Amino acid sequence: MTITPGQRAQMAKATHRRQTRRGIWLPFLAGILLLIILMIITVLSPRPGVMADFLLTTLVLCPALLCLFPIYVGMVALVGGMGRLNDLARRPLYALDEKSGALVERVYSVSDAIARRTINLSARLSPFEKWAMRLFNTSEERNREQPTDQ
Repeated sequence: MTITPGQRAQMAKATHRRQTRRGIWLPFLAGILLLIILMIITVLSPRPGVMADFLLTTLVLCPALLCLFPIYVGMVALVGGMGRLNDLARRPLYALDEKSGALVERVYSVSDAIARRTINLSARLSPFEKWAMRLFNTSEERNREQPTDQ
C-alpha cells in the first residue's frame, strides 16, 4: 500500500502533536500533580517539621523565582517566537515533502521502465553475446572456461 502525500502530511502532523504532548505537556502536568501531592502530604502530616521544611523551601525558592522571573519571561517569549517561526515554516516544508514524494514516485516508475527495457534488450541480444564470446575468445581462454574432469 502506497502512502499519498496528503496522508503523509496528516501523519506528520499527528506525530508532531503526539511529540508535543509527550515532551512538553506531560512533564508539566506531572510536575504540577507532584507539587499538589506534596502540599497535601505536608498539610495532613502530624509532624510540624515537615510543614516547616516545606515552607522554608518555598520561602527560599520564591525569592530565587522572583529574581529569575525576567529571564523566564524572555525564555517564554523566545519559545513563542520559535512557535511562530515553526508555523511559518510548516507550509513550505509540507509542500516540499509532497513534491519530494511525487518525485520519488516518478523516479521509481522511470527506473522500473528503464530496467524492463534493459532486461528485454539483454534477453534479445543474448544469442549474439554468446556468438561474440566464442568468436573473440582465444584458445587459452576457452580451455580455462571449460571444466576438466579429474
